[in-house]
Amino acid sequence: MGKNYLIKELKDLVIEKYPYADSIINWQFYHISKYYNIINYLFEDYYESILFCRYIDKWVLTPPKLVLFSNINHYQKRKNYYKEQVKFMVETKEQFWNDKEFKPMKKNPLDLTKKDVLNFDPILVLDFNNNNTIIDGNHRWVVSKKLNSKIPCIYLKRRNNEHPLNSKIKSLALQLFGDKRLFKND
Repeated sequence: MGKNYLIKELKDLVIEKYPYADSIINWQFYHISKYYNIINYLFEDYYESILFCRYIDKWVLTPPKLVLFSNINHYQKRKNYYKEQVKFMVETKEQFWNDKEFKPMKKNPLDLTKKDVLNFDPILVLDFNNNNTIIDGNHRWVVSKKLNSKIPCIYLKRRNNEHPLNSKIKSLALQLFGDKRLFKND
């Protein structure tokens, strides 16, 4: 079996387990497929997805819920991070993607409304020891902050879980990504 077949099979199994997170899963696996042969890039930028699949029985994706942007204790790398992100989005005329169809929304970030934000695909937030890190959706979070709006959010939480698909997912992840350690504690 070729890598594209295995990636699609793995993606389909994860979506079967978490159907409400299909847009996030599709987006992550699109990039995994695209960058699979550039393994250093893949392991640097998509390690959360790889680890999630390798340890699917130790992590869960919560169903989406609306969360006020300020309730996401997102770390900020720099003091002016928010202003820099808004400026970047305006200068580049960044388009917000409808992940289900891989088509950009036809709006300038400055023209978005609270209603638009409520219709965004959920952002993905790693919730680990009550610290949050946005894995996917940082620019959508910036827009929700600008508009003082709630935003759809799915949390990735450390929690043991049993599911009939776990062993298949772990097996496919091992075939695709091997048992290469990504971190010292992995």
